[in-house]
Parts: sequence; C-alpha cells; structure tokens
Amino acid sequence: MTENTEQKYAHKIPHYYGDVVRRLFMFAGIIILVALPVFENFLPIPTLFSIFIIILLIVFAAMTNPLLRIVNRINVGSGIAGLALFEYFAVMSFRAGDLDLAAVHQVLAFVFFFALYLSMKTFRAMVTGQIDASAVAKTAQLPLNEEEDNESLMKRLLKDDPGRF
Repeated sequence: MTENTEQKYAHKIPHYYGDVVRRLFMFAGIIILVALPVFENFLPIPTLFSIFIIILLIVFAAMTNPLLRIVNRINVGSGIAGLALFEYFAVMSFRAGDLDLAAVHQVLAFVFFFALYLSMKTFRAMVTGQIDASAVAKTAQLPLNEEEDNESLMKRLLKDDPGRF
C-alpha cells in the first residue's frame, strides 16, 4: 500500500483508529520534547532515556498501519505504559508541590489514556476480523483477486515482506 493510498483511505476503514493514535503519540512526543529542557526533574530517569522515549513514540507513530497487528500491539503496550507512568508522575509531582510539572504529567496521562483506548478498539477489531487485508483493500479500492486469501493479500499489500506483520 503506498503512503498516499494509506493517507487517503485509512481513516475510512471501520473500527480503525490508528491515524488518531499516530497523532496522539506525536503530540505526546512534542510535549515531552518541550518539557524536557524546562523541568529539571521532568522524568526520574536519565535525560538520554527520555530522548529515547521521544524517538520510540515517533517510530511507533510512523509504523502505525491497518495491516500491521504487531505495531498495534506495541501501541496498546505503549498506551498502557504511558498512562501508568505519567499518571504516577502526576500524582508524585502534585504531592511534592510542583503543580506545573504535575499539570504537564497529567496532560500526558490523558493523551496516553485516549491512545490506549483507541489502540485497544483497533486491536479488538483486528482480532475479531473486522480489520483485515481485504477490508483495507476494499476501502482503498484496490483490485481484489477472489482466489487470494487474507495472508497472501496482506503480503501483496505489504510488498511481499512477511516479516513486517
């Protein structure tokens, strides 16, 4: 599937929310990128690890695709981890009296809350067969071969790279 096709039709696939999750991850990465130099104790981990989190969010956002279940699983895991960690940091910052930092952490917890919810909805649709290669191909108005099963169609749409899904 070409990038242009994905951008044009992915938002029309029923029960697929990857485009929104992509934007939420990018938004979270931008918030972390801006907050990192402003707050000395933004995250209780070394700065290099915080930068690595930003990079991972960008990678997961860029890889989000209606055909790649593994990426959606990673998005669900990222949503869980982000929500748990940033809500914990929000509570700890609030208790320490740093209300500005607590507010930033709380906004990030909200972002990951919605990313988790939408990733889980997409994952549920993938598991129940509501989102598969044929649904993506039909939505994108790509030619379908009646004898082609879902796996071979997915390989064709992903340019015959079976390691990607």
